[in-house]
Parts: sequence; C-alpha cells; structure tokens
Amino acid sequence: YYVKKFEAETNITGYMLMDLSRSMGYTYRQEVTKFDYAICLAAALCYLMIHQQDPVGLITFDTKARKVLPPRGQAAHAQNIINLLDDTKPGGETDLGAVFHELVPKLKRRGLVIIISDCFGDIDSVMKGLAHFRHAKHDVVIFQLWDPDELDFPFKQWTRFDCLEISDKKHTVDPNHLRNAYLENLEKYREDFVKGCHR
Repeated sequence: YYVKKFEAETNITGYMLMDLSRSMGYTYRQEVTKFDYAICLAAALCYLMIHQQDPVGLITFDTKARKVLPPRGQAAHAQNIINLLDDTKPGGETDLGAVFHELVPKLKRRGLVIIISDCFGDIDSVMKGLAHFRHAKHDVVIFQLWDPDELDFPFKQWTRFDCLEISDKKHTVDPNHLRNAYLENLEKYREDFVKGCHR
C-alpha cells in the first residue's frame, strides 16, 4: 500500500464590503477618520489577495450597494480598486442587515466576504444578514473600526452631539451625566456583537 501526499494551491474569491455611512467619517481629536483607516485597510487587503493570485472585488454601500467592482485577479485590478476607494466619500445613513440580504444574491461564487465597517445598527438585523452569507457558504471576516472617542467618551464640558446619519438630530448635554450609562451600553453592545458573530 502507498499513501501519496501533495499540496494543492486553491484560489479563494474575496469580496470587500466597505461601509459608506457618515458615522465612518467621524473625527474629533484624531487626524485619521475611521473611513481613512478603512481605505488603507481595503487597499492593503486587495494588494495581498491579488499578490496571491486570488481574485478580489469591492462593493461600497450605505442603505444599498452603491459601487460594485467584480472580483478580478490581475495586477491592474488593484489600481481600479484603489481609484474607486480614492473617489469614495462617506455620507448618509446605513442599514447593515438589509444591505447584507441584498448583496448575497449578487455574490456569484462562494468566497471570503470581508466587511469593513463600524457595524452600528440593530444587532439582530445584522446577525440575520451575516447568517445569510453563511447560509450561502461564504466565509465572513469583519473589521469593526472604532474611533478612540467612541471607546473612551473623553468629553468633559457641555457638548452638542450631532447624529451623523440623521441631520436634524442634535442634543446638547452634560457628558458627565451620560458617561457611565454610555460606557455600560457600549460594553453590552460589543459583547452582544461578538457573541452573535461567534454563533
């Protein structure tokens, strides 16, 4: 009896989904916004995948898919993705769960779905959207981007908070009264999100 062992190269199709919601453009103390960071991350992942000769595509979205570059594996395609990223600006609302359901039928081949977002939204809706990707046999990786202000809530003085996705929502408050409740809610949100992703 003989046992033959060998290694085979396999290709994986990558789909990068980039969140265009206005909350991705938040900045206060930082020079780099979440969106700037997302662009660098997407460009680096694109370069790595194409360098491995894996096709990769890019889809930008807010409440629906905005721009779609189908997956390609040629070196010139990396420049197409970088050009699209360079012309993209965050703005408007988003609905992650609804967008994920909309995108599943558009991803023709099974592959690796890379989501780059701050992932703000209704957790149940987002998890149902992620489950739809998994049901379609895609692997899913999420890069959840946060600004340090969102994690630390450093505000001390009376501050006006503007909703970045709904223009007429503004509240002027004393942050000292909100800090503990905000941080508790944030921690619960993050725990629920991580548990949902592991499920």
